[in-house]
Amino acid sequence: MWSLQKICLLALCPSHLAFAVRINMQKRDSEPPAPATIPIQLSYDNLGRYNVPVGMSTGPGAQNFSFTLTTSTGLTAVAGNNCSSCSNTNLYNMSKSTTAQSMSGSDGASLADASYSGKVIKETCTMATTNGSDWNYKNQTIVVADSSNTGTIFNNGVSGVLGLGTNRNVAAASTPGSTFNAGFDDTIFGQWLDRNPSQPAFRYGMQISSPIITPKNTSSTNQPTVTPKSNAGTLHWLSPDSSAYNPNHMASMAVQPNTAANYSTSSGQPDFTVELDGWQFKSGNSASQNNQPMVATVDPYYTDMYFPLEQAQLINGIISGSVYEPSLSSLGSESGAWMVPCDAKYTFTVSIGSQSFTLDQSTLMTNSDAVCTSGIEGWTDSSITQYILGARFLSQFYVIFEINRNGTDTVTLAARSSTSHSTNVGAIVGGTIGGVAGVLLIVLGALFYFRRHRYRFSEKMDIIGEPISAVVEPYIVGGIPEAQQEQHAQFVSPPDSPGVVSPLLSSHLYHTEALPPPAYEATERSSVGDRMSTARDAKGEYVRPEPVSEGSSSSAYTSSTAPLQIASLPDQA
Repeated sequence: MWSLQKICLLALCPSHLAFAVRINMQKRDSEPPAPATIPIQLSYDNLGRYNVPVGMSTGPGAQNFSFTLTTSTGLTAVAGNNCSSCSNTNLYNMSKSTTAQSMSGSDGASLADASYSGKVIKETCTMATTNGSDWNYKNQTIVVADSSNTGTIFNNGVSGVLGLGTNRNVAAASTPGSTFNAGFDDTIFGQWLDRNPSQPAFRYGMQISSPIITPKNTSSTNQPTVTPKSNAGTLHWLSPDSSAYNPNHMASMAVQPNTAANYSTSSGQPDFTVELDGWQFKSGNSASQNNQPMVATVDPYYTDMYFPLEQAQLINGIISGSVYEPSLSSLGSESGAWMVPCDAKYTFTVSIGSQSFTLDQSTLMTNSDAVCTSGIEGWTDSSITQYILGARFLSQFYVIFEINRNGTDTVTLAARSSTSHSTNVGAIVGGTIGGVAGVLLIVLGALFYFRRHRYRFSEKMDIIGEPISAVVEPYIVGGIPEAQQEQHAQFVSPPDSPGVVSPLLSSHLYHTEALPPPAYEATERSSVGDRMSTARDAKGEYVRPEPVSEGSSSSAYTSSTAPLQIASLPDQA
């Protein structure tokens, strides 16, 4: 019976496995496999901005630069050799390139603290990966900036801007003087989807380190000293690293197209603008919250968090001892900052659906030579209603960007895993196979246990069904070896115990006609005490004791327990 069930089980398992594999194959046939993750290392520049190593052109015409990141626009730009306002950085020389193609028209983009414009070209580009190889992307639309109208983007080693936006919200000729209207096909994502028509979306994960905050007002004496780091984080290109975040604590937000709000840029709504469900701020016994939907731009280009002026005043006003100090702003005259006590304690929570994400003062405070500033700044223009969640916020989470071919883009915030590391494809495959094998072992083990349990139960039922003696012997054990009987002289059963051929008590030791069986407790104490107190000589050998006479004692027996008292039987009537 058991062998038949086992055979049936082993026959069914392959069929279930085949069914699961068939379902999985059908799913893979309908959806192409996700591309492998390409890790792209980030670094800091002298101002604390995130940099990506970008190469333009190939062969002898290759030129290498450092580009900063922005998700607000999909236009990638590089400082050209005619940019008079670009300083202390490498400039792109189109005449040296062997792959550049001129396009008709010009274009540009505006950020909160800077803008740029120039002629448009097509170029073959590369991004350096952590393993030393390059990720190539051709036919990339590039703005060769011949001027930086405001701000200082192209300086201190930064030669360009890597546009990680979608250009879905770009209005026609939004930048003054623009004659080239960039669209989705001009972005990195649009070009990749054109080259990979079977892929429904471009997905990547962003895992950046904490930013280095530097006030833009150079007249301030409280600017922090920037120490560039070699590792500013990683972009998990083409496929997010599933081991880097906690899937049980994540929330997705749909990118909002054409959202009504007053933005900080002249070019209108930035790409990757989402809607949050509110915020809450606590400091000491004071708290404030906003349960109204808030329009926020997610962009690591901005180091801090920027709120409408009224909201920022309300939040920082809760911190006891806070003082408004515009000179410490990270956006110069565009925003204002607050000095706060360095020992202040506070938390800020953002709500997204049923999930909440909380930061405390360790993240929301900059300490520079005992001068501490709040990480939440306010727009100096009170008409701006836009929120920006910059690098200070994004660096505390794993951020997944999904750019879909059909235009429905999403941003997902996820709590980081405690041990973030790169995905091991072999471990995933091995874990899947091992998991299937583990399930089979559990099923087989359960069957074996069931069969064994039923077999034992049958044995017990057989024993119960047999006739038994009506006399219950309370304490019966097997006799000890003959060589030890006189040595220990244990009272383990009455002299006339049934089943014992010869009496257990030696006749030359005790001359008692009949003795009642000792109490169980006394018997156990006696046997334990005797075993523990067996005499040994100086070499550790056991000493055979002499027979004990009535009224005498032997030094070979010592024990911490009380000697066993043998009671005489009462006279029979």
